[in-house]
Amino acid sequence: MRTRFLTITLAAVLAILGVVAVLAYVRQANERAVNGLKAQTVMMAAHAIPAGTSLSAAHIAHSPSTEKVPDSSLATPAVQSVTAANAHLVMRGNVPKGWVLLQNMLAKPGTLTAGSYGPVLPVPKGDIGVTMEMCLAGDVAGYVQPGSYIAVFDTYAIGATITYTCTSHQAPPKALVLSKVVVARVEVLAVKPASPVGTSATAGQLASADPPNPASPVVASGEVLVTLAATSQAQAENLVLATTAGYPTYGLLADGAVTKADGPYHGALQP
Repeated sequence: MRTRFLTITLAAVLAILGVVAVLAYVRQANERAVNGLKAQTVMMAAHAIPAGTSLSAAHIAHSPSTEKVPDSSLATPAVQSVTAANAHLVMRGNVPKGWVLLQNMLAKPGTLTAGSYGPVLPVPKGDIGVTMEMCLAGDVAGYVQPGSYIAVFDTYAIGATITYTCTSHQAPPKALVLSKVVVARVEVLAVKPASPVGTSATAGQLASADPPNPASPVVASGEVLVTLAATSQAQAENLVLATTAGYPTYGLLADGAVTKADGPYHGALQP
């Protein structure tokens, strides 16, 4: 009986040691993978941070945490630490849990105008705020964040209409279908879940019945409202045309990416 008890105890101890060894190996493997890349330590929202919250206040509330990420995963410069130069800056928009804090998510105090329902979106001076309702697939699977820079593509048919939802699209038969860059570079100001708009859609409209996309940290409905800072009237016109009469798609621009707008588009002026 005693021998059996010792055998069971030894087996349990060996099992625990095996689990500890496996966990240690996995952790070391992850560290080796990250260390094999050029990486940097960045601040990440451990909890949702409301617009208008200063970086220092968020830090005191233990909202931002630090994470080591490869440089190649960052399209724009990230906040690496709280310093005397950035502690007083405030969040330009609501920052969802799990998002990396980018430097252009921060604004000087006083640039957010208090409204009846909280801070108003801070549109850069001289720019035009334009909101587009997007499917997650067209929104780079939900990886577009406030502070990101994107190129806006549009697919459209000459003399016909493309019918689409967030899970399918149908080009008209025998029609000439084109895809062009309509805005070469534009800053993202805000990303938020879209409200349900129905169960079917045509060009420029989205369906709310599409299944959730787990890749997005923002929304589980498959649709988002993305507000962009158009730098000219021509850019704003092209964004409005793309979202109302075409099939828009975003391209997330990495640092150093070069894009240019293509020729005439729907009769709108090019920037």
